[in-house]
Amino acid sequence: MHRSTVIKFILPLFGVSVLLLALGMIAAWNVHRQQVGVSDLVAQDVHSMGLIHDLYIQMREVRHLLNQYLRFGDDSYLVGIQGLQDETERLLQQSQELAHDPEQREKLAQVESGYREFVTQFRSARSLPPEERTALLKDLADEFILKQVLNPANDCVQMDERIIDRTNERSRSSTRTVMNGLMLLGICGSLAGVSVGLAFARGLRRSLLELHVSVTGTVDKLETVVGPIPTVDLGAQSTLQEGMQELRRRVEHVVTQLHERERELLHNQQLAAMGRLAAALAHEMRNPLTPIKMLVQMALDRTDGEGLSTHELGIISSEISRLEHSIQSFLDFARPPKLEQRKADLKQTATEAVELVMARCRAQEIDLQMDFPPEACWLNHDPTQIKQVVLNLLLNALDVLQPQGHLAVVIRKQEIAPEGADSLPANAGTWMRVIDDGSGIPEDDLDRIFEPFATTKESGTGLGLAICRRIVEAHGGDITVTSEVGRGSTFSIWLPETRNTIESHSGDSI
Repeated sequence: MHRSTVIKFILPLFGVSVLLLALGMIAAWNVHRQQVGVSDLVAQDVHSMGLIHDLYIQMREVRHLLNQYLRFGDDSYLVGIQGLQDETERLLQQSQELAHDPEQREKLAQVESGYREFVTQFRSARSLPPEERTALLKDLADEFILKQVLNPANDCVQMDERIIDRTNERSRSSTRTVMNGLMLLGICGSLAGVSVGLAFARGLRRSLLELHVSVTGTVDKLETVVGPIPTVDLGAQSTLQEGMQELRRRVEHVVTQLHERERELLHNQQLAAMGRLAAALAHEMRNPLTPIKMLVQMALDRTDGEGLSTHELGIISSEISRLEHSIQSFLDFARPPKLEQRKADLKQTATEAVELVMARCRAQEIDLQMDFPPEACWLNHDPTQIKQVVLNLLLNALDVLQPQGHLAVVIRKQEIAPEGADSLPANAGTWMRVIDDGSGIPEDDLDRIFEPFATTKESGTGLGLAICRRIVEAHGGDITVTSEVGRGSTFSIWLPETRNTIESHSGDSI
């Protein structure tokens, strides 16, 4: 899509969407803020009303205890009144802290003043003679507590109820305001959508006209390939569909021709690959055949009647083995691996490969270590082919290691697929690494090291690592390499925990 199209169509739609989103977020934030404020006020008012109600009940209890004392003359009732003083003080203090209405604060001040006066007179009554004490306490119970404490406390309770009603009314009013705002936002959004739609339609028609000019130029170019193409007015809606269908048919014809040419090109590439394979095979067979031919010719030319010496026969045997190895490499590369997977211990598979190179390691004075988990690494794999992969990597490492070098085979379990392996199933699996401290691989060769015929050895076929990759991928795994010149290389093989038996039907034709 051209930048001009983005600016004409996408940018206005994006701008309107962002504007509507911003307005919606502002409205939602405002609703949330108002609802939180109203909820806090209601909770505060309810708590305050509960405290004042408890204070009212507390003072009624004090009056009840005074009446009980006046009736029975038992001093334990006076002790009970003293026990209620701390709780009453707490209720008075918390009620004052929560009160936010001036009238309510004034009433609570009256309640507190009356209660303080009551406590003062009550304490002074304890030191009076019995007759005067009874008269004072009777006056406190009948008149003072009722007028100075209970009536103002009851007024506070009723006042709290009115405050809560006002708060609820504010909440309803806020809700109506928000509803009106959302309705206005919806109407404005609809009008904005209609306006943008009209502008979009206008721009689309202009783009159709521009498309007509562009398609006309394309038609002129296609005519040189597929012959004359009938042109239509793409700007007219009545003929747009017919014209596009005709153009589609012509383009399909061109695409078909391109596919045919692509197949021809692929065939030519396959022939070229076959030529490279034939040249490589001829080179690999000529090298060992040359010394064999020379030794046999020398034996035929001898006149003393003696045959080939033991040393010469050893050379012939070695060259024949080399020839067999080269031919086997070509066969392994040309023949897709057929896996015979079974549940086997990957540690045992790697150990068998290591044992095959132990003698060569001792001869080259190479320190070969195996770093395996203590428990068995059961894995569904083809032991023969995985052993071939490990053996190939070990032999490659031994070719570049100097005496006193180090070589290691490491196995580690992992619960999830390796990071970055997007094509692999996200299940448990096992890492197996072959690590050496040899000469390393140049950075330019790392990208093509697993490609066929890519080799840095003078006598190598360049097929060993390509075969390793094919075997590992047939197991559903992955093989990678990291290397630093002068410090060594690490080949990492990831094999998944569970994998159905796969027979690779590779489409590689050479």
